[in-house]
Amino acid sequence: MDELVRSKKLQFEKSNLFIQIYKQETGIEYIKIIQNIGNDLKNSILINPNNLDGIIETLIDFREEIALNQKIEDKNSIKDEDKQNIINTFLKGITIKDLSLQFRYKEEAIKELLIKNEIVVIIEGIKINQDKRKFWKK
Repeated sequence: MDELVRSKKLQFEKSNLFIQIYKQETGIEYIKIIQNIGNDLKNSILINPNNLDGIIETLIDFREEIALNQKIEDKNSIKDEDKQNIINTFLKGITIKDLSLQFRYKEEAIKELLIKNEIVVIIEGIKINQDKRKFWKK
C-alpha cells in the first residue's frame, strides 16, 4: 500500500485540486493530482517526479500563450484601480482579513501593497503582556 507523504489542497470557484506525494513500498515517490468538480466528478493522474520539469515548463509556456489572447486574473497581483481603494479602506480601520474578503485578493498581497506604500501594518492576534511593576511608585 502506498503511503501519503504530503498533501496540498487548492480551492477554486468550481473545483478543488489535491496535489499529493505518495511513497511506494519500494521507496520510490510519485505525485498524484486529483481534481474534484462539484460533488460528482473526480479525475486523477499519477506523475513521475522525473517528468516534472518538462510538465512545469510546458504549463508556463501555455499560460504565457493564453495570456496573449485573454487576461488571466492573478490573486497575488492587485489591479491598479484597486490599490488606492485598498489603502484608503485600510487607513479607515478595516482589517487586512476583511479587505481580503471584500476585494478578493490574498492577505499576503494586501500586506505587500501596504508595506510598499510605507504604511505601518500591525500584525493581528499578538497579545502583549506589560509588566505592571514598571508603573508602581517607589
